Amino acid sequence: MNELRGLIAEEQQVETHSILRLDCSETLVAGYLSDVMPQLLAKDCYLTVTTNHTPRIIEHVKSGEAAVGLCAGHLNSRLGLVTTHLFDEPFKVVSKQPLSEPPTSLITNDLNNPANTYQAGLLQQAGITPSMQMDSYTAAAQLAIRGVAPALVPLSIIKTLHISESLCFDFDFLTTLTRPVHVIYRPSALKQSRLKTVIETIEDAVPKVALMPSPST
Repeated sequence: MNELRGLIAEEQQVETHSILRLDCSETLVAGYLSDVMPQLLAKDCYLTVTTNHTPRIIEHVKSGEAAVGLCAGHLNSRLGLVTTHLFDEPFKVVSKQPLSEPPTSLITNDLNNPANTYQAGLLQQAGITPSMQMDSYTAAAQLAIRGVAPALVPLSIIKTLHISESLCFDFDFLTTLTRPVHVIYRPSALKQSRLKTVIETIEDAVPKVALMPSPST
């Protein structure tokens, strides 16, 4: 049904005054889109942003409910959508207590989410078990800051929460534990000028924001 809805949506011209929905990961909106949103809204005041987990973002873009998606995590190679890889987002271990070596357990995000399942195997290889699984990286980071337990936190949340560099730790196992960030859209999107402008602006801006130092550094 989602695919059928998407095909119907693909045949409809995006009107100048129609709502244009950008569906995003909450962490990516906060960490990488906040700087570019004024620019996007200045060009298109009918643009709106909603937040969802990656599987729901994919569903919404496939069905035409969202015109463009910005999501993180590993995507199925047979997605049926155009995907542009923007960058690989790094993780840090956030801990109130100083760490000289990797912890044996970490607070993580929901590892049952298909976009995150790859993390489970990489953590197991590193000898690390998930102590808690949150539905939000923000919640995981806040628990770590309060001293509940160390947490696996992506760069976007570290930037958004202005987490002090003294609470962030880097270890060898984190070099392979990254989140691919993608823009996704239906193949016809680039034929429509409003959508093309949004897509190209995000593709240009988000990687640049990712390279900027955190305010905490």
